[in-house]
Amino acid sequence: MSDHTDPTPIDSSEQFERGPRLPDFPSAVMLVGFEGGAVYTADQDGEFLLIMNESASLDALDAEDRVGIKGFNVLHFTTSSCRDKYIEKRGWSRSHDTNPPSPAMPKTLKQDWESALTEHFDREYSAHPLPERARFSKAKEYQCCSVGGTLIAWLEDYGPRLLQEREVLRHALEVESDPTIIFTSTVPGLVAAKEILDPRPASVFYFLEDDFTSFLSRHPDPTFQWHVVYSSYFTHQLDADTLARAVAKYKLRSTERFWLHRESSMLAPLFGRGGDHLWKWNGRKPTLLEESFNTWVS
Repeated sequence: MSDHTDPTPIDSSEQFERGPRLPDFPSAVMLVGFEGGAVYTADQDGEFLLIMNESASLDALDAEDRVGIKGFNVLHFTTSSCRDKYIEKRGWSRSHDTNPPSPAMPKTLKQDWESALTEHFDREYSAHPLPERARFSKAKEYQCCSVGGTLIAWLEDYGPRLLQEREVLRHALEVESDPTIIFTSTVPGLVAAKEILDPRPASVFYFLEDDFTSFLSRHPDPTFQWHVVYSSYFTHQLDADTLARAVAKYKLRSTERFWLHRESSMLAPLFGRGGDHLWKWNGRKPTLLEESFNTWVS
């Protein structure tokens, strides 16, 4: 096909029924973003590609309404000029982008994701600042201290060993190097994280779990290409099985209740581990009853 021939893109979306896999295109650069998705260009294997990812818009539809709708399509062009003509025809020229990436330094998919994460972090804590630690109750202060200790241990010892293992298995896991570290916790743990991570490293963020889940709903990374998650928090809500085992093994007074300190690390879909530590709280101080009361590995 010559540069003057009307472009005839080939729809190869049927090859991607397994779902969006933008990391399959390492040279992809965002052309334009819109509500529910984005369009990318990529040059790969001698072909000039146009990648249309509208999978996020499908989240708003019921399952039966998604039947027959593809959220991820790849168009192939034999020359870059053919692709450019198609882009111009669709009105997707970079000149329409209010914030176009620099031609000399185009953003990678990972950089786009990290930029969106930074904006979400700044916006979230600007709108909802964390409380002052001095106003914590005794219970929250103990939780803040304990979770802070586990975060330091993860950042200095356990986490680096897991990240090293992830790097060794990177090609098998199909993930990228140098992932962003996400720490999730409840408010006491986030206050500890703010103090420990001051100033915050560019590659480490902390969120309530629901806040990070909300971000992922708009900027998915289901295969942990660009991030890992360490979670540490306390809860007094035990599932029925854990509560039954705890009551059978440890007798509490009427003034006491169980706490569960939950920890987990997720570095890839099939690379995670975690456990729950059982505590009791008597209104004045906590007591550790059993480490690793529950454990899991994937």
